Amino acid sequence: KTGGSRGRAAGSCPAAMDAAGLSDGAAMIYSSVLRPQQNEEAARRFFPMLRQWAECGKAYRGKTFSLAEVEAAIAVYERGLSGGSSPSKGSPQASSSAGASSSKAVGPKQGDDWWPRWAVDASRGVEVLAPAGRGKPPGWTSATPVAIGYRGQKKRFLFVRTATVEMDARKSEVRPAGGGRTAQQQLEDLIARGENPETHSSWTNGSDLQEPTLHMAPKFITPGLAPPEWKQTQEERRSSSGADTELIEALEDNFERMALLRRSAVVKTKTCDHPDPLSEPRAAAGIQLPDLTERDQLALPSLVAEAKLSSLQLETVCFAARRFRTQLPDGRTAGYVLGDGTGCGKGRVISALIYHMWNMGCRRSIWVSATSDLYFDACRDLQDLGAEIPCMPMRKLPPSGPLDKKGSEANKELVRNLGIEGDGVIFLTYSLLVQTGQRREVFCCQIGDQQEQKKLLGVLDSNCRIIKHAQFSTAGPVSRPVHLKTGDRVVGLTNLRELQGMETPFSISLERVLEKKKGEKGEAPKDSGVALNAWNSRLGQLVAWLGGDEAKGL
Repeated sequence: KTGGSRGRAAGSCPAAMDAAGLSDGAAMIYSSVLRPQQNEEAARRFFPMLRQWAECGKAYRGKTFSLAEVEAAIAVYERGLSGGSSPSKGSPQASSSAGASSSKAVGPKQGDDWWPRWAVDASRGVEVLAPAGRGKPPGWTSATPVAIGYRGQKKRFLFVRTATVEMDARKSEVRPAGGGRTAQQQLEDLIARGENPETHSSWTNGSDLQEPTLHMAPKFITPGLAPPEWKQTQEERRSSSGADTELIEALEDNFERMALLRRSAVVKTKTCDHPDPLSEPRAAAGIQLPDLTERDQLALPSLVAEAKLSSLQLETVCFAARRFRTQLPDGRTAGYVLGDGTGCGKGRVISALIYHMWNMGCRRSIWVSATSDLYFDACRDLQDLGAEIPCMPMRKLPPSGPLDKKGSEANKELVRNLGIEGDGVIFLTYSLLVQTGQRREVFCCQIGDQQEQKKLLGVLDSNCRIIKHAQFSTAGPVSRPVHLKTGDRVVGLTNLRELQGMETPFSISLERVLEKKKGEKGEAPKDSGVALNAWNSRLGQLVAWLGGDEAKGL
């Protein structure tokens, strides 16, 4: 319907001339309700209520508005926005100047630590002489440069990423995208002309570049602050445009009884509506949210905030990011509980938060979900936002061992999926989170009479664990002894009262942690049963990967 109205009222005239051709009802809506609003967000929140008034035939001062009049007024208002000045969109900016570098000590070989600037331009890319596979000679492959002397490497190496490998490349192995002379040949040509790369504006040793150049944080956005052209107050606009305050108040009164919403009342920047109307309890709708201030900044590209997230999702990201900046009295980072139902886009909100934290420098995140098949949805949400953040499932990693220990099987698998830094997102399920690296055995024990029942109660503590050795017998034609050892746990019982209420004979299941053999690989040390660590639990692996006691959010 909106599109049809736009088509009928379309023209090349400005919005003011279009308004002159509106009917009395459409002109009243445009001049008294929409035009006086301080910004686009404030005006858009009246759209659904005006349409509802038109559909139900609600009268204001004896006058009713048709749906065509409402759509015509909305079309004129939106044309006025598109025809006026709009805030300029963010564009990539240069991150380094081309000024000459100061002279430094010359190494063993002149210019050995200096690279042409095209070699570190991640937007253009380079070609490197990379391995092509077992039994095949190296070939020129497209790659993305990361940094010079990355992660403590010597500056005569350029760290690059291809579609299949990561490598430190020498100048003789790097050339411009599309072919040409290598960096080493260009360096030799420069020296042959009597020039010094240390004083040449087209060469750099990486000291004037931000590291790593692959992950440049975008300009911060402040969804809670309106753009400068929206600074005029609502009262000034209403007084200068003759707004009908009674009509606006009548519409606002209906907001409290309206269960559907598509836009946030606290987000004042340009955003899009939620794809479908969302509903919330009237008690929750009556709660006034705190205002977003200039401190509520998000390290997200403006395109993500405008087109990839709805107004309501961006509101959630802002409040969650605010909580992540809050410290609890015990020093831990505050958390945020999102209680949205199905279809509200919780995965998209989580992806935006991970993207924001990634740009803020927190490069390691854990995504815990109910089922493993949601891993692909998580990857899709990150890709839709344009976040180049690697993500891998936890089930690919060995069940024990530190993830950052160089040379270990766990670290090899981590680097294979997340890159040499080991940064990114690890996805796992709740059941995998509580899994331990210890091997366990579950066995059955038969309790034949009340005497054996009392004997069993005498060797159990309040947590249903065996505190001293005991022996019982199994039922059946061939009876065999069952030895209970200290540390065995009764499975399926939460307290001793349940065991006391059972009628004999009955059987119980017990769980035992198997002892580790000397020299057995991948198992925990003998004293690891005291607390969870990277050797005996998935949770210990993740805590160590996040930084242990210094990790944020723990």
